[in-house]
Order: sequence, then C-alpha cells, then structure tokens
Amino acid sequence: MGKQSYIKPLTYLMVAVAAVICSYSVYSLPLVALDGPFLILAFITIAFGSRLTIQIPRAKVHISVSDPLIFSVLLVYGGQVAVLVAAAEACYASLKFRQKGVFIRLDGILFNIALMACSTFLTSQVLTAFFGSNFDLIRSNSSVFIIALCTMALVQYIANSGLAAVYTAWEHNAPVWHTWTTHYFPASATYVVGAAVAGVFVRLIGAVGFYSTLMTVPVIAIVYFTHKRYIDDIKASSAQAEQSEHGRAEAERERAEAEHRRAEVERERAEQAEIHVGELNQHIAEQQRTSKELEVSKERFRYAAYHDALTGLPNRAHFIELLQLSLTHPGRHQDHCFAVLFLDLDRFKNIMTASATHLAINY
Repeated sequence: MGKQSYIKPLTYLMVAVAAVICSYSVYSLPLVALDGPFLILAFITIAFGSRLTIQIPRAKVHISVSDPLIFSVLLVYGGQVAVLVAAAEACYASLKFRQKGVFIRLDGILFNIALMACSTFLTSQVLTAFFGSNFDLIRSNSSVFIIALCTMALVQYIANSGLAAVYTAWEHNAPVWHTWTTHYFPASATYVVGAAVAGVFVRLIGAVGFYSTLMTVPVIAIVYFTHKRYIDDIKASSAQAEQSEHGRAEAERERAEAEHRRAEVERERAEQAEIHVGELNQHIAEQQRTSKELEVSKERFRYAAYHDALTGLPNRAHFIELLQLSLTHPGRHQDHCFAVLFLDLDRFKNIMTASATHLAINY
C-alpha cells in the first residue's frame, strides 16, 4: 500500500476541518449582505464557473472563470460567504465531471469540496490578519489593493496546490515535491490572472455599481468566444501540423523500412551467390578429380590390356598391335625394316600353370 494508506485519513481530516469551517461560516454569515447582486454572482460562479475556461496560447494552462469569481466574492462579501460559495462550486463541478463520465471517487469529491473550503478560509484569514477585518479593500488605494490581490493569489495557490499535491502524491505513491513541481507549479498563472481579473471586476463595482458592471458581460462574452475561437484555430493548426509531421515521419519510416528490406534482399542474394560460387567451385574440383581418376583408370586398364598379369611382360595383344604398326610403316617409309623372332619353349604352359597356382596359394 505505501503512502496510499494515508489518503483516507487525510480525506477524513480535511472533511472534518471543512465541516467545522462551513458551520462557522454559516453561523457568522452576514445575512444583510446577501442581496440580489450576491445571488446573481453566486449563481454564475456555481453554475458556469467550472464550465468556462480560457487556455493561455501555446501553453498547457487553463484559466477557469471560477477562480476570479470566487476571489470577487471574497473581496466584496467577505470570507464566510466566499467559503460557502467555493465549497458549493467544487461540489457542483465534481458532480458535473462525474456525470460526463470522468471517474471521480466519492472520497475525491469530498476532498475537492474540503480543499476549496479550507484554502478559501485560509486566504480570508490571511487577508484579515494583514489588512484587518473591517478594512475596505475595494476603496483602498491602488498599492494596498495590488498587495492584497497578490497575497490572496499566493495564499490560495499555495494552499490549493500544496494539499492537492499531497493527495495526488500519496495516491500514486510518489514524492510530494516532484508531484507539485510537475503537475501543480504551472497552475500558478491561473491564480495570478484570476486575482487580477477579480481586482478589475471589484474596482468596476466600486466605481459604477454591480448592475452597470454586469452590462459588460456581453462584451466579455464576445471577447471570451473570440479568444476561444482563436485557441481552437491554433489547436486545429497545431493538430494539422502534427498530422503532417506524422505523415512525413511515417513516410520516412516506410522509406527506411523499404531500404532495409532492399538491403536485406541484396544481402540474401549476395549470400546465395557466394553459396552458389562455393558449390560451383566444389563441383569443378570434383570434376577435375574425377577426370584425373578416369585418366589413371584409363592408363591402368590400357596397361592391364597389353601386359601379362603374372609376369608384367607385354602380352599377345600388345605384340599384335606392335606388329600391325610395323606392317603399316613400310607403306609410309621405304627404308623401314623389321623382323619377327618366334621362340617355342617346350612345356612353357606347365611352367605358367605352376606359377599361377603358386601365386594363388601365396595369396
């Protein structure tokens, strides 16, 4: 199990702390401040905050509209109201994601709700500690207001990303620092931009009123959808470029595979040619050896045909051949002469028979 066994205790602890915070927020909720503008702002935050996101061009960072809306509620109506709105927005967003098919466990939903409640409460307490409980940030001077916005974005970011990184790291049994730097550090821009947008929004409310500021929503909607169209075009161009690059890479891969196959075929042909050359050389050597053996056999048979097997002397066939040659020479050479000496040995046949018998006995 490893660190995964810490997830449930962490979730239970966060839920318990969030329950105490929400109870305190409900108990100390200033009901007189919950007017019509608040209900409109809360409804927009809960219903549309998580649905509307803006991607920073050429970056993998999405800015959710819920961040500046929650910051706006915090700056205008105080920490108690912002805690309840943030918890409700997290619950609604988690349920919507789950309804769309995104797998989120029940303890994950509870952790998200508790995370938003705790981080928003911590942010409100830090703002109260630095700027006082009754300090009007909307009508403060610009330098103090900018410091308050930076403090709000920093505390919310550290609390949110830190607790989320701990949960994710323990869930995947990974180091917390590595998880935070890999998955949550780039999200810092969302809180900075969200705080800046909230600052502009609450300044407009302080200058011209809520409903007058609300009239800028169509303009903001036009800018939002124009920007979204721009981002979609960039994504389409990027996808087309990636597809073209993938096609070129696929063509290069196929060409390389074809070259490799061609090289393999050439190598196999070369190996077969070497084998054929070796076999041919072996066949030629065998033919040469056979030819030499035939020549030797021919000479041996010729010798055996013209010589006596017992004495090794020329036999009758040899004598007749030489005699025929001598008889044919006078026709070509006038001075050629020869003579035939005939010797008759008595009982020579008996000597031959006895010698053959003796030779057979010895063998």
